[in-house]
Amino acid sequence: MIVIREGSKDDCAGVLALMVAAFEPYRGWLEPESGVFQETAVTLQTKLEKETLLLAHDQNKMVGCLFYKPLETGLYFGRLAVLPEA
Repeated sequence: MIVIREGSKDDCAGVLALMVAAFEPYRGWLEPESGVFQETAVTLQTKLEKETLLLAHDQNKMVGCLFYKPLETGLYFGRLAVLPEA
């Protein structure tokens, strides 16, 4: 069963590893290349100052993530990533 929870700064190193694993199959294919490869745990922690992080866990393993923030006309979703095997 997938469980969704809000992430925190403490989760950012794991989130970075998840995002890189999710986008690695597309390295060299996307034009422009995904900005995920420029992220660090610190840049993700900074992103949390203005955005909310949601994490998806399957049996206590992080399998997906996304950042979102409210806009006047809806929501902005960014850095959506899911492990390839999930």
